[in-house]
Amino acid sequence: MENNTSWIMGCGTSISLWYDAWCGSPLHTELAYAAAIIDQKVSSIITDGRWDFSKFVSCIPIALKERILSCHIPFDLRPDSKVWMHSVTGEFFAKIAYDFKRPKGLHKAWWQWLWSKSIPPLKSCFVWKLLHNKVPTDEQWRWNDVWSLCNKYGAGQCKSVVGAAVIYVLNVIWLTRNKFRFHNAGMNFSAATSYIMDAVSLAGSASSTAKHLNVHDFIILKSFKVSIRPPKAPVIMEVIWKPPPRNWIKINCDGVSSSSPGLSACGGIVRNSDGMFLGAFASSVGISNSLMAELSGAMIAIEFAYENNWNFVWLETDSTMVVKAFKSPFVVPWTIRNRWVNCINIVAN
Repeated sequence: MENNTSWIMGCGTSISLWYDAWCGSPLHTELAYAAAIIDQKVSSIITDGRWDFSKFVSCIPIALKERILSCHIPFDLRPDSKVWMHSVTGEFFAKIAYDFKRPKGLHKAWWQWLWSKSIPPLKSCFVWKLLHNKVPTDEQWRWNDVWSLCNKYGAGQCKSVVGAAVIYVLNVIWLTRNKFRFHNAGMNFSAATSYIMDAVSLAGSASSTAKHLNVHDFIILKSFKVSIRPPKAPVIMEVIWKPPPRNWIKINCDGVSSSSPGLSACGGIVRNSDGMFLGAFASSVGISNSLMAELSGAMIAIEFAYENNWNFVWLETDSTMVVKAFKSPFVVPWTIRNRWVNCINIVAN
């Protein structure tokens, strides 16, 4: 438990400067002379709400000073709080403990198309047994070519149809093999083909996935006589920048992430009531998600306004989560909560 907890710094009186995880990993792990350091509390190096490195009892490298400077001291110096590192909010529940301890399987690319609502579970279950070598047979199955065929179609109705075709073909092969082996009977080729075509057509028509089709996908869908589900027409919304009231400043900020997690960044632009450009900012958030990017954009915007002594500021964002964070800071990830609460205090004052 202790190795998976961290601290949200408040007044710093409960946190060991060197041995507790409050600024990433414990600071003593970065020192070559860790056995010789003298422990002290984080509060001992804070003076008037600022870091005071002159109060270090032990010497500290420049790299660790930069890590400490990146930590935001809360304005209100509230009590320190311990958090669970593997939770976004820092809270610890039985469900979180179960997810943390349970063995996790590997994600396979074929799971999504194998377990489809448009395919009977009995058919999918048989193929799942084949994939895990649970079918009672001595034959050896090779799947590389099959999976490369299925993964060739990235998304949409065509991928569902190809996946359904593979599943029904394997089921028909297994059914025919068992009939021949145990009942000395077979299945007519045209009957098997007709069954596969009808089943795939039904599964493809029932598929709810709708993507833009290219000519190749269109030919495949029509070959199986699938009713094509075109995507909904996009809703075009006119967006016009509205100036703030007279003597006010308006900051438009946004954040973006390539995936979750992925490379993330944020930025913003500042104009006055006449639409005149007053400044802009852009910052990398590193490997993160869209929520962290949106919140970082809002925090930088507030800090930017504070540094320029702009008292009448209109902050505009398209993120509903940022709006919720103004009402309840507990939706903010614990890793940036101190900085967010400081921004809330700036806005309140």
